[in-house]
Amino acid sequence: MGLVSKQIETLTWRWQNTPPLGFIFDQWRWAIANHLHWLGNGLGRANSAARRLGKIELIEAFHAQILYEIGILGICALLILVTLLTIQTWQAYRSLSEGSWRQLGLCLWLFILLISFNPHYYPLAVDPVSVYYWFLAGVLLRLPDLAAQAPSQITPIPSSTLLSD
Repeated sequence: MGLVSKQIETLTWRWQNTPPLGFIFDQWRWAIANHLHWLGNGLGRANSAARRLGKIELIEAFHAQILYEIGILGICALLILVTLLTIQTWQAYRSLSEGSWRQLGLCLWLFILLISFNPHYYPLAVDPVSVYYWFLAGVLLRLPDLAAQAPSQITPIPSSTLLSD
């Protein structure tokens, strides 16, 4: 129990010293106050992977990083894209009528929603989360067509065949 209580104390200490919302707002304030440009400062300029290519800044809040790297137009374009994708996948989910397809659609849509607007972590910039995001968005958009085809393609197996094995 000592290890668990120590981890809880560490979490509490971190939360009190840098609350998550305060941290995110500080990152936004810094990006807006110091480095706000229409087209940004260049891709890769806000993470350590590009440190050999020149001066970088380490920004840990995803949307503030995008604002710094690709500017006002880039962050607006990204937010419009993920918002439209979230709306389209919601409509695809709502068009499903059968129970199991609908449950699958809801799970996939919730994943799309949570990843699209996650303000702290870099879900759209790291593998495999970004790959899953785009793949599952495509699956969800195709789900109504798959659900419509599924009943006509299933052929029942005669019960006599099942019992003879």
